[in-house]
Amino acid sequence: LGAINLARMVKEKENDFGEIDYEKVRTTIQAAVHFLDNVIDMNRYPLPQIEQMTKKNRKIGMGVMGWADMLVQLGIPYDSQEALETGAKLMNFIREEARKASIELAKKRGVFPNFKGSIYDKKSSYFKGQDLRLRNATITTIAPTGTTSMLADASSGIEPYFAITYEKNLVSGEKVVNLNPYLVKLAKKRGFWHEDLVEKIKNNKGSLRGLSEIPPEIQKLFPIASDIAYEDHIKMQAAFQKSGVDNAVSKTINMPSSVTPQDVIQSYLLAYAEGCKGLTIYREQSRQKQILERDVQEKEGIFLRKIDDIRYGRTWSIQTPVGTLHATINEDEEGNPYEIFFNVGKAGGDILAVAEGLGRLISLALRTTPAKLSLSKLKMIVEQISGIGGSSSVGFGVKKVRSLPDAIAKVIEDYLKEKQGENPTEIILSEEQQSIFSLPIENNHGNICPECGNATLVYEEGCEKCPCGYSKC
Repeated sequence: LGAINLARMVKEKENDFGEIDYEKVRTTIQAAVHFLDNVIDMNRYPLPQIEQMTKKNRKIGMGVMGWADMLVQLGIPYDSQEALETGAKLMNFIREEARKASIELAKKRGVFPNFKGSIYDKKSSYFKGQDLRLRNATITTIAPTGTTSMLADASSGIEPYFAITYEKNLVSGEKVVNLNPYLVKLAKKRGFWHEDLVEKIKNNKGSLRGLSEIPPEIQKLFPIASDIAYEDHIKMQAAFQKSGVDNAVSKTINMPSSVTPQDVIQSYLLAYAEGCKGLTIYREQSRQKQILERDVQEKEGIFLRKIDDIRYGRTWSIQTPVGTLHATINEDEEGNPYEIFFNVGKAGGDILAVAEGLGRLISLALRTTPAKLSLSKLKMIVEQISGIGGSSSVGFGVKKVRSLPDAIAKVIEDYLKEKQGENPTEIILSEEQQSIFSLPIENNHGNICPECGNATLVYEEGCEKCPCGYSKC
């Protein structure tokens, strides 16, 4: 696999924008095809069977990177008809020149060994009408270039920019926020450059859209992935696929977190209709971590969502080693959880204080923005506190409750299952289940004993006592 850096294939003109240097593209293709064919012979293979198959077909995958960089140098917006036409024309040129280079190699080194019976063999039933004696069975592929494009300081593959501002990690450990160099050049040339521009773009989620100090035509010229409709993402992939890619195209179709299942269905149908060989969709914030991230905070600090006057919620009851836990989870009008209360034990007791503290902490986590991450936060909380054991337990099997935190995890897990459309697990235990596998504790509703750690500190005869022998008097 290899990729031509299109960012270096532009001839500058007297005005702001340049034109494609097709002669430079041609000579680069010739060298690239020759180089990639050599790699097949020089490569070390993990298995003899892989080496045999590779050398019989001699497939190479020459692609491109820096497409977004090229477009801004040409003055063509990514999400425009002109960009689609330019991409189709360029990729068709690349394939034709690459085939010419492969044919010339075949004259010196021979066609690929599996040529007979292939789609290029006129005598074959698989012949597709192109009488080409090629050195390589396939030549063009637009493979992922996420890492190699960073080394070349170019945009990735045929992807649009993910953000106009980005962070670089230096060897010293420092982080430096950089701005797209092509934007800097244009900004200085047209007189709208100022030092605060980087911070303003960063606070605008890495996009130029809506920034008054940037001319509208420049905002349009530098779209980021989230500015572009999914239909335009797919049409760009199809433009390259149909015009000159033998194998497949690596391209991410970015979708906002608000995307619906119907949108996803329509995107696949559109990709099929447009002739794409595959489709990769990424919905924003669908994973806890993503490879590239924009700074989505408008300003520094953590923000809490406002609590509505009217709350919508539900209460669960579950037996725990320290008594019956009553848990209430409230949602906002959009169905996002943002508040949780726990009630267990007697008023003024230690157990109730611990439960109230846990409820406040979880509620604080839920109320921090953005609201769309609330369910993910609850999943992480369940992972952290589920299975915590204490000195006693109630229930058995999957319904065994080992401690107050474990009971809270089970309630939240039950809530998450309902939100995901699954049948919730019944977690309220019968009296028989509670007694069979519980330790013989005389009273489960006391405070925590500082001596034995059990919730068995009860008020008797004017003094708090514990069956372990501890007395507060």
